[in-house]
Amino acid sequence: MEQAPKVEEFTLRNLPLAYLLEGEFTSLFKNRFIPDGFSKTDFKENGKGKVVVLGDGSVFQSQMSLQGNQPLSLGEDPFAQTTYANKQLLQNLVQFLNDPDGIIASRTRTLQIRPLNKVKVSQEKVFWQGLNVILPVLVLSLLGGMILYLRKRRYSKKANRDFSKKIADKFSGKESFDPSN
Repeated sequence: MEQAPKVEEFTLRNLPLAYLLEGEFTSLFKNRFIPDGFSKTDFKENGKGKVVVLGDGSVFQSQMSLQGNQPLSLGEDPFAQTTYANKQLLQNLVQFLNDPDGIIASRTRTLQIRPLNKVKVSQEKVFWQGLNVILPVLVLSLLGGMILYLRKRRYSKKANRDFSKKIADKFSGKESFDPSN
């Protein structure tokens, strides 16, 4: 900036950036001659529509890269090293103007509760309750039994060998026998 801005000139606050105008609009071409190639029946003098008016056109203007003088992605600020949501705003505006029900319908979806078939529930209730109660107990019991069996098998051979060696040592007179060891 060549001159510092005068702060006292900027007294207005909370100014809107954009307006959405909806309603009945008159065509700009209402009182003009229709160009060749267009039929009078296809021309509408007025109709319902939507117009977005922005306070500043630079909202959708890309900045230039500092190194290669290439345009940056929309909303990217190289000085602040952040990306603003300008691109998303433009996409949402275009989508809203093309299909206003589509974007709103996707944002206002409701959760629909689908009740269960009461006859089927009453017929299969005991089966599913039994399955949910008995199956986890059976699986845990089988796993516990397998682990117990494998541990018993693994450590019983070693313990029997050690016990047999102690008995043999006692009768040979090498060491005194203590069954608690």
